[in-house]
Amino acid sequence: MKILRNKNGKILTGGGSVYGVTAAIDANITPANLRKGVEIMGVRGTYGDPTSQVRFIDYDGTVLHSFSREEFALLEAMPANPSHEGLTAQGWNWSLAEAKAYVAKYGFLDIGQMYITYDGATRAYVEFVETSFVIPCQATVSFTQEVAGDVVIDWDDGTVETVQDTGDVVRSHKYGSLGSFVISLKPSSGVLAAGGTLFASGPSAEMYPNFKIRRIELGAVTGLSVIAQGYDGGASITDITIPLGTALPSMPFGSVGWSSLVALVVPVCDSWAITEDTFYNCRSLLRISLPNVRLTLGIRSFTDSVLIETIALPETVTNIPSYFCATTLVRNLVIANGVRSIGSYCFGRSLFQSLVIPEGVTIVGEGLFGNPYGNPYAGRIRSISFPSTLTRLGARAFAGCVELDTILMKASTPPELTGAFGATVGAEGPMSPYYRILVPKGSLEAYRAATNWSEYAGRMVEID
Repeated sequence: MKILRNKNGKILTGGGSVYGVTAAIDANITPANLRKGVEIMGVRGTYGDPTSQVRFIDYDGTVLHSFSREEFALLEAMPANPSHEGLTAQGWNWSLAEAKAYVAKYGFLDIGQMYITYDGATRAYVEFVETSFVIPCQATVSFTQEVAGDVVIDWDDGTVETVQDTGDVVRSHKYGSLGSFVISLKPSSGVLAAGGTLFASGPSAEMYPNFKIRRIELGAVTGLSVIAQGYDGGASITDITIPLGTALPSMPFGSVGWSSLVALVVPVCDSWAITEDTFYNCRSLLRISLPNVRLTLGIRSFTDSVLIETIALPETVTNIPSYFCATTLVRNLVIANGVRSIGSYCFGRSLFQSLVIPEGVTIVGEGLFGNPYGNPYAGRIRSISFPSTLTRLGARAFAGCVELDTILMKASTPPELTGAFGATVGAEGPMSPYYRILVPKGSLEAYRAATNWSEYAGRMVEID
């Protein structure tokens, strides 16, 4: 874990754990420090760097190529696929035409490379680490085989067994020593019909605290619902490769303990539901590439993930749920044109300086930038634009927005404002005393007279 520094190099914390970094971030998110900038987990604090608006990332989060918006518009072909031993590259999860259209509208996009294993087998890279007491080196794998056929399990220590069962399959194996191993599941049919679970009945932390899963490579797999649930080792998974077309489960990476997951490239597939708490507490997650597929979001989708550089939502998203990334530092956020509603307490620790709520959004919940979990400062937001379609704006929308300068209202009819702009309770933080409210020409008097809006009449300016 890297230390947290300000841009002048001063150490803010030793950062012995992700939790230590989180505490240091909370302690140092003040208006003064946000102006100075910080370096968090290797990301230096010019959080809107215009030279890296479009990035091509690998499965482990490595940035392979980066372009400005203008450079990307001139690109004639996608970069060549990277190569890795044991993996077959399947292409980028956006086409060039789709990516260019998206970037032209919104400016930011992370594009990821998809992979499948070269032989179709599914592999778990595991490690048995030394502990202060003697315990057996035991691994357990599980899967649900719906289609009759052989599945060969190679434990990577010279032991190979063939499973011919259908239904729920659980197999355990004891190793003779500590070390790293690659456990492989290869079905004879070419497709592992994991009808529900995969590596999901592993040893508990109390039984086998020396067992860690470091990485998972999916081969040809169908019917997944959960990956690596129940493993203490799941907390050590840093990356996973998911093949093109895989029907993704509603995998709650966070609630199953994937606190070491650094990056995720979501493959092109029919659709994916990021359900409640999917990335909750993924405290190492730094980069995620979402393809242009049907996508739905659940409450607290990215809450408590510490820092994510870019979240670029595809235009298929229609609702941003409450607490979307409420306690997560987000460097760049794209809300695409398909969104129609935004929940409460969504952006409590934003690092972006401006936000455009697109046309079509009608409802924005309370505490939009408020952080009900503690830290009183809602990041660096300075300007926000609301669409002409907005009909309701929740109370305390700008609590903690200490650097807010401009609120642009495009609706000629004042939206319903359910309460004061700022905090009514101290924990949600103060609000900038210097902001102004820009309203459409001809609507100034209507805003000044509207319920709750009238409190801010002196800050209103009419514009063309």
